Amino acid sequence: MKIIRKILLTGIVGTFSTDIWTIILKVFGVHSHGLLLVGQWIISHLSLSSQKELEGKALYLGWTAHYCLGMLFAFVPIALYGQKWLHRPTFATALITGLTTFMFSIFIIQPILNFGVAFSEYTGQPVILLKVALFHIVYCIGLYGTARIIANCPKTQKT
Repeated sequence: MKIIRKILLTGIVGTFSTDIWTIILKVFGVHSHGLLLVGQWIISHLSLSSQKELEGKALYLGWTAHYCLGMLFAFVPIALYGQKWLHRPTFATALITGLTTFMFSIFIIQPILNFGVAFSEYTGQPVILLKVALFHIVYCIGLYGTARIIANCPKTQKT
């Protein structure tokens, strides 16, 4: 399997893991509107004609951005440790990647979405930060698990 495909696959599965986590939380009454808000933010920065064309599609746009970011962040372990990470993945590297995505979220994405740095604009900040931290830990578990499967699959040994 080619290197880029392996990296993208780890990002897709890592991101999919967060979707499963969100569904599990919803079963317990914990809801998230993150993808909808991201989609609305993207649409709000487009031309008026594009906004009208994308009306009602904010969730899909947010979901697409979510997977694009998940695939992009799957390159972090490679940037840190090179291709050897795909042959011998470590949970520590995945955790560093999860921490990177978490920091990106609270210091860049959340202020862009007008939530303030680390949700400083909200009274429930500690709870929200915990939810976001767990979300990113789930991403790194999915990333690591997929990398381990790829590394142990005989057909993927050749890059």
